[in-house]
Amino acid sequence: MELEEFVKSVKDIIFAEREVESAKIELALKSDFNIVDAFNQMDRSRSGDLSQEDLREGLMHNLGYIDFVSDDIVLLFRRFDRRQSGFLNFSDFSKLLLPFSREYAALITDRVDYYSRRTRDGSSFFNSDTRYEMQSFWAVFFRNERIMETLRRRLS
Repeated sequence: MELEEFVKSVKDIIFAEREVESAKIELALKSDFNIVDAFNQMDRSRSGDLSQEDLREGLMHNLGYIDFVSDDIVLLFRRFDRRQSGFLNFSDFSKLLLPFSREYAALITDRVDYYSRRTRDGSSFFNSDTRYEMQSFWAVFFRNERIMETLRRRLS
């Protein structure tokens, strides 16, 4: 690989990560968004671990987000399933959604769960603006994971 192509790839990675971080910050600014409810919205069985199927079903049925393919979920698990167990625990999921900035992360983690204490119906979690930002986050996240995978393959 030529140096110029390598530099371009690194710049693309940095840009992609910035875009994901911006989407996380937009979520953090939504007053009803919190990490516990976000996790429970996907954890339909309330097992404390998310399988690929849990995440797929949670995105589609609870969030109404359908603009992804199975490979997107596989890439997500490859990156965030630190134990390589086939499941995301709460800590893994938090790393996925929390902004890098401590101040913005604290906005999310300091909020108490609200919706999951009142209902198990994840489709009623969060107000419409927050749900829109969540859908936007997932769109940006999956798009950038695809870009990152292409870059990883090019770099290897």
